[in-house]
Amino acid sequence: VDKNASGTTGSNYEGYINFTDGAPHDFKMVKGDNWGAGDFGSAGGTALGNGGPNLTMTGAAAVYYVRANTQNMTWSYTRITTWGIIGSAVPVTGWGSSVPMTFSTANGGTWTITTNLLGGQELKFRANDDWGINLGDDSPRDNKPDYNGGNIPIAADGNYTITLELGIAGNYSYKIIKN
Repeated sequence: VDKNASGTTGSNYEGYINFTDGAPHDFKMVKGDNWGAGDFGSAGGTALGNGGPNLTMTGAAAVYYVRANTQNMTWSYTRITTWGIIGSAVPVTGWGSSVPMTFSTANGGTWTITTNLLGGQELKFRANDDWGINLGDDSPRDNKPDYNGGNIPIAADGNYTITLELGIAGNYSYKIIKN
């Protein structure tokens, strides 16, 4: 999905895909919902080609963050071993390391955790316990995560269930609900 375009007019696509089989993962990217709109395959390395052989990813069965730019004709992928929460609102680790969330295939890909949080503090979501892929929420807060977005404030101390949904065609969302 190209989150900054409508229909098939975009050029900067991304998505989180759960590959349930072992490597290699072979696939093509299709514009629109049929082969007639065009397909993108490998032109070698990180280059895309119109048609061509399948794109291939190596790695175990896992969730992968896949990106493609059909203007620059490039693509890349990152294996996501975990999503976690990090921040001053997380009493166990603070900003030191992420606390892992649990993955479910619900809604195409959902990560959840139930934990205690500190009020008046903040948190973010991080993939792979690294800042390379992190999500916050820019102002005005809309419960739609933004890459490198602002810290998410937690109003009150308490036990919370936190859900991060990344699987539904780019309609990413999160919920932080006090139990």
